[in-house]
Amino acid sequence: MKNYLILFSILILAAFVRFYKFSDKVVYGPEQGISLISAVSNLEKPSLLGIPYLLRQTSEGLRIFTSPVFGYTLVPLIWSTNYDPIKITIFFSLLNIFTGILIFLFVKKILNKEAAIFSGIIFLFNSKMIYHSMFIWTSNYMPLVGILSLIFLYMLFKSKKVIYVFLLGLLSGIGFGLQYFYVFGVALIFLLIFYFSKRRLADTIAYVFGFLAGELPTVVFDLKHNFYHLRTLTSYFVEILQNSGESQIAYYHYLAFYPLAAILFGVIIWLLFRKNKPLALLILALYLMFNFKILSGMPDGLKAKDILTSAKVISSENPKNFNVTILGNFDNRGYTLRYPLENIYKVKVDPVENYADTQTIYVLARKDYNFNIPDIWEIRTFVPFNVIEVESINNIWALYKLVKS
Repeated sequence: MKNYLILFSILILAAFVRFYKFSDKVVYGPEQGISLISAVSNLEKPSLLGIPYLLRQTSEGLRIFTSPVFGYTLVPLIWSTNYDPIKITIFFSLLNIFTGILIFLFVKKILNKEAAIFSGIIFLFNSKMIYHSMFIWTSNYMPLVGILSLIFLYMLFKSKKVIYVFLLGLLSGIGFGLQYFYVFGVALIFLLIFYFSKRRLADTIAYVFGFLAGELPTVVFDLKHNFYHLRTLTSYFVEILQNSGESQIAYYHYLAFYPLAAILFGVIIWLLFRKNKPLALLILALYLMFNFKILSGMPDGLKAKDILTSAKVISSENPKNFNVTILGNFDNRGYTLRYPLENIYKVKVDPVENYADTQTIYVLARKDYNFNIPDIWEIRTFVPFNVIEVESINNIWALYKLVKS
C-alpha cells in the first residue's frame, strides 16, 4: 500500500511539473506548424506521403518525410480540439506520463515495486522528457515505442511465441517511420531475436512482415513513386557518414532508448538503496536537481498563446493577398501563423514562395527590430515598404504590418 501511495504521489507531481502554467510552457514552432498543416490535409484528402522534416534534405535537394502514421494520429486530435495546438499538446504530455507508467509496470513485473518506483522517477523527471511533453512532434512517440519493444522482447523470451516477433517487427516499422535514426534500434532488436531464436527462418519472416506492416503506407508510396523514400534515405545516410550532410546526430534521435536508460539507472539506484539508503537517496536528489531546469524551445518573451493571439488579430482585419512571418530566427515562413489563420479563422494566406509579389506582410517581431536593415529573405524581397504597428502583443513582441510603398 505504501509503495502505491508513493507511486500516486509521483504521478501527481509528474503531472504538476508538466501542466502547471501549461499554456505558458507549450512549444509551438515551425515543426509543429508544418505537422499540423500537413495533418489537416489528411482530413480533406488522405495521403500516403508523410510530414516533411523542416531541415532534413540531401545535398541534391531531396526532401525527407516521416511516415504518414504520425499525421494520421494527429487527425482525431485536431478534430476533437477544434484545431487548437495548445490543447493538442496535452495529448503528448499525457503520452509521456503513460510511458512512465508502463516503465513502472514493466520493472515491477520483472523485479519489484521499489526498483520500479526508482525507474519511473528517473524517466518522469528527466528534463528532456518533460521538455518533450511540451510540444507536438513525431519523435515524441519514440519513448513509447522503446518501452513497448522491451515488454514484447521480455514476453517473447518467456513464451517463445511468434506473435511477439511480428509485434516487434510492427513496432520497429512504426518506429523507423517516425524517426529514421531508429534504424540502429531496428537492427539491435532483429539481432537479439535472431541470436536467441530456435526457428530463425520463421522468426525472420515474421519480423520482416511485421516491419513492412508498420511501414505499409511508405512502402506503398515507394512502389508507386520509383522508391523515392528508399533512394532519399540511402543518399541522406551516406552523406551523414561522409560528414557532408546538413544534419548532425543529436540526443533526440535516440529517444526510444530513454526508457531502457531510465530502467538501468533506476535499478542501479535500487541496488545501492538496499545497501546504503542515504547514498542512494543523495544520488537521486542530485539527479533531480540536475534535471530541475527545463529547456525552452521558444524565443525569449514569446509564447504559443502570443502567436495564436497574433493570428486572431490578423484575421480580424480580414486581409487579402498577404503573407506572414515571425522573426528572431524562429519561423521565417510563418507556419505557426498559417495554421490557425487558415484552419481556425479560415483566412487564406499567400504561399510560402510568394513574398515579393504579395501586397502585405504581417510580421511578429521584437519591438527593437530594425526594419530598415531586414535580415531575412522574406522581408528583403518585399522592399520598399512602410511599417505599421498593428498591436503590442507583450512587453517584448509586437505585430507589425508591412505595406508596399
